[in-house]
Amino acid sequence: MDSMTRPRWVIPLVAATAVLAAGSATALATQVVGHKNPAPAAAGGQAGPAGVTSSASPAGTTTASGGGRASSSGTPADPGKPVRIGTLTLTVPRAWTATRTDRADQIEMCLAAPGTAGCDLTVAAMTKLGPVDVDAFGSMLDREPPGCGGPVHQIVTTAYRTSKLGARPAEYRAYRATCDRTYELEQWTVPTWAPVQVIGSDIRPELLDTVRAVVASAAFSEPDSGRRVGDQGLLTGHSGSGASLHISLDRTIWLSGGADNGHDENSNNSTYDYQVAPSVKISDNGQLCADTFGTNRTCPLSTVLARIDQHRTGVVHLDCNESGVVIAIHGEYRP
Repeated sequence: MDSMTRPRWVIPLVAATAVLAAGSATALATQVVGHKNPAPAAAGGQAGPAGVTSSASPAGTTTASGGGRASSSGTPADPGKPVRIGTLTLTVPRAWTATRTDRADQIEMCLAAPGTAGCDLTVAAMTKLGPVDVDAFGSMLDREPPGCGGPVHQIVTTAYRTSKLGARPAEYRAYRATCDRTYELEQWTVPTWAPVQVIGSDIRPELLDTVRAVVASAAFSEPDSGRRVGDQGLLTGHSGSGASLHISLDRTIWLSGGADNGHDENSNNSTYDYQVAPSVKISDNGQLCADTFGTNRTCPLSTVLARIDQHRTGVVHLDCNESGVVIAIHGEYRP
């Protein structure tokens, strides 16, 4: 499968209310209805948006570096064993299994405690450029993400925040999925090259602290590149031309659930600067090219720039290359 056309998994939703889980410091804000006056742009889209809580792990969780919890009986804690996935190393309890799958564009690792039928944690480490969506559950996987034991009836975003995975900036999302029963899901995504996504699927309550300690043990063998390979939001401006063309993006967060099967949260007015490749590809399932909704249509870049000036592009998703340069602009459908 061509990594740049990997499907973003779309799960049918029914009406549900998206609420923040306890410990999240940011309340769900208003839906996006238009552009705001942009704040000074941050280069490369790397600065963490103000007003969103940053933490190395979800509130109330352990930040121990070991793979297991200390025993209340005084027995020494499990020192764990290292598992390497690309440039990422996680420390897991010695009894856990680690099953690696090498795919065309990434490495996937299934980490499981004894008694777990599937994976307690699934890790995807990209090796070849592909799309990254920090808001969609399991967006980096080449298959439908793990999580439910039957057809999904609804999925709701319950928490979101900027975070860290090891020393790298990351985006944390939590979800509640309803299928044969209710499942609690967690996801940490490093959106800079080379992207990494860590997915917690239906973690048993007795394993929750251990799983989060594994996540907190994350260490990378290389520094963060600082070059984001995907972003989403509203286009607020442009400057330059040709190889020097830049666009400004007001980042939004897609929250699953609710009467319209989700909405874009936009409580922060920071904008992020991106250079645009002269050969950028334009595709539109929303209102990027015209006021009417499209279906995988395209239009000239000049049309997009004119609509940016008119504040009429709607929500877009940017795909960037390893250098952080925009190579594709997708108009996103929003009902």
